[in-house]
Amino acid sequence: MRLVASLTAAALLSGCAPSWPSPVTATSSAPRAIHSIDVLPLDLALWTEAEGDVDPGELRAATELHLMNTALASLASREYGVDAIIDWNGDYDGGHALPPDALDATLGALARYSAPPTPDGRLPVPYLPARLGTATGADATLYVGGWAYVAKHRKSTAHEVGRDALIVVGVVVAVVAVGLILAAISGKGSSHSSSSHSGSSHSGSSHESGPHAGGISGTDAPHPIPLVSIAPSRMHVDRGASGADHAAGAVRHVVDAFGRVALDIASHPDWELDPSLPHAGASKMFLEMTLVDNRTGLVLWHVHQAFPADAKSPADVERAARVLLASLPPA
Repeated sequence: MRLVASLTAAALLSGCAPSWPSPVTATSSAPRAIHSIDVLPLDLALWTEAEGDVDPGELRAATELHLMNTALASLASREYGVDAIIDWNGDYDGGHALPPDALDATLGALARYSAPPTPDGRLPVPYLPARLGTATGADATLYVGGWAYVAKHRKSTAHEVGRDALIVVGVVVAVVAVGLILAAISGKGSSHSSSSHSGSSHSGSSHESGPHAGGISGTDAPHPIPLVSIAPSRMHVDRGASGADHAAGAVRHVVDAFGRVALDIASHPDWELDPSLPHAGASKMFLEMTLVDNRTGLVLWHVHQAFPADAKSPADVERAARVLLASLPPA
């Protein structure tokens, strides 16, 4: 019976919860003295399955709100001070941080930033079209971006998972029952043979074995989150794209705000138009976070990963953000 219970638990866990991968993290070994941080607008692209049952704009706003609150809570828990939460106009509560064009170019440069550290422990240098933190005086700037694909709600999903699990349990029980019957028959045959042939004897030992049903990680109760209300001017806005903005594979050498020559991807990635990304099947979310030193323009910390997360679930969104932010070094 222990074997049946173990297999049942394993079947239920495997059928109900896809595994979440560990994030890809890189932290610079360069000296750092970061205490105050500016937060750029949350750069999340979100689309739904064809003929979906949710409004993408409303869902994106709610998802960005959960991401922002989780990020602010993590910054506070690591004793960082937040100097400014910058909106899509380049404004913050204390004034104007960046011109809109410079802000959009900065977000485009930080999108898709993912590369291993150099041999000396430094992360690759991003192209920054403007110096960050000039208006606010903050030590660093945090970028949070990515994309989310949201599948349609299917009422039968939970039923099918439960049905499949019950089928597995039924098969296991049937196999065990057949085994017990065969064992009983074999036992009777052995007993009869022993009484007929006094010179023979039978002995054996039994060993219980089976897979261990393990818990699912990442279900810790979140710490209190300082709720933030994002006004319409602070929310994500769709960009009006020009023909030049959509030049496929347009790469050029440019000089950034620090006078460094870098390769610049001319346009912000249009995640929704990328055919390699999901547009059917289960929901999925990709998040990336990058912390830039405002004084040098160098990256201090970067993390990214794609999760089997559903943006319709606040718990999924907050869990994905917490998993990434867990590697953020303390102030």
